Amino acid sequence: MKHISKVSQYLKNNRNLSIGILFIAIGLILPSFLTVNSLGIYNDILLSLQEENTGLLIVAAFKLCVLNSIRALPLYVGAFYVTNSVSLFRKHPFFHFSFVFFILTLSYLSIRLIYGIHYDFSYPAIVMIIVIYLLEKREMHNVRIIKKITVMILILISVQFLDTVPALSVLGFGRGEISSDIKNISNIIDPYHTLTIFSLVFFIIFLCAAFLVLKILIDQNELLHQSNKRRIAEIALSNSKLRLLESRTTVEIQNLVHDLKTPLTSIQGLSNVIELTAKNPSIIQYSRNISQSSDIMNEMISEILYEDKKSLLSINDLVNFIFSHIRDSELSRFITISNPLKNETIRVNKIRFFRAIVNIIQNAYTYIDKENGHIDIAFEKKNDTIYITITDNGKGISDNELAHIWEIGYSKSGSTGLGLNFVKEVIENHQGTIHITSMINQGTKVTIKIKEAFN
Repeated sequence: MKHISKVSQYLKNNRNLSIGILFIAIGLILPSFLTVNSLGIYNDILLSLQEENTGLLIVAAFKLCVLNSIRALPLYVGAFYVTNSVSLFRKHPFFHFSFVFFILTLSYLSIRLIYGIHYDFSYPAIVMIIVIYLLEKREMHNVRIIKKITVMILILISVQFLDTVPALSVLGFGRGEISSDIKNISNIIDPYHTLTIFSLVFFIIFLCAAFLVLKILIDQNELLHQSNKRRIAEIALSNSKLRLLESRTTVEIQNLVHDLKTPLTSIQGLSNVIELTAKNPSIIQYSRNISQSSDIMNEMISEILYEDKKSLLSINDLVNFIFSHIRDSELSRFITISNPLKNETIRVNKIRFFRAIVNIIQNAYTYIDKENGHIDIAFEKKNDTIYITITDNGKGISDNELAHIWEIGYSKSGSTGLGLNFVKEVIENHQGTIHITSMINQGTKVTIKIKEAFN
């Protein structure tokens, strides 16, 4: 599961990196067609000066804020995605600030060289770097990136309006050529500081909206976090109950099986007495058969009682054991067994190993079509390893489900979810391996590998 989690995180980081690069590329392309002239900003500025019309100046200021926001946004979003894809930048503030600063500086320089447009690296850029860092530091893992970007957009627009406030020029706001022109004309034709009021009002509106959205996202993240914690706790409790149930069931079965030894011992003793006292050859043979069957049953009981008790089992005997179990059931008509092996043996706990194989077969039977379904069991040997493959043409298992099939309590069929966990435990207890591959609507293949035993 940890391996799957690492792979998932790796893919997510790569995706974020690709998205980040795409946004930066968009930011580099936008100035080619989205310009001051395309929005008619200079025309509004000239008309406002000629007619001493403050309204036209405000329109020009608003257009400029929109233009700067649209052109800068892809660069900030790209920087956000790129830093989100590298854990080093999330953990160390110095690297985080430095890398975002590097991305924006390189982007601004590229735009200046390509288009001759000077992007001023001033307070809006610094504020956005801080915002990007704080959004990453907040670790809102349960909130989608697109929602965090909404906060960035609102803050970006709000700080752009500060560039058009004439009184803030002394603090370094709005050093760009067009911003300076708008503010200079405002000082000439706007004695009531209408532009300043307009810009500050919109700054406050967008900033308040940003904080409101951020508060909603923080609350949403906390709710989802608490929900995940409850879900994890419920799963842990469910798993504990299942383990308790499994443990109690195992103890009860062991006690029951242990009790069977007493009458079995009596059967063995009486059959020996009959064999010694009987004169009829047929009765003597029957007695020996009873004694042999009792010995086999006694061995089986021992293997049920003691998980680590193992003995040699030939592949032929395993196949016969499977046949004897399924030949009188509905299951038998779906199964074909291919066994070219003859004297090959494995050292196993016969009962537990057999139950593991039957568990896999029964799982396959659950999901095959009862008209055209089939289950193929094949045995083969490679070097010193016995391969047991069980293949069906059933419904298949999705990749997401494959990641959970070994977990206690996980079940698609509504059972207790102990089956495949038991199978895996048994196979690994025999120093073997089990691997499952599957495709939806094509079937599932289970491969068991176990070492051949010679004595």
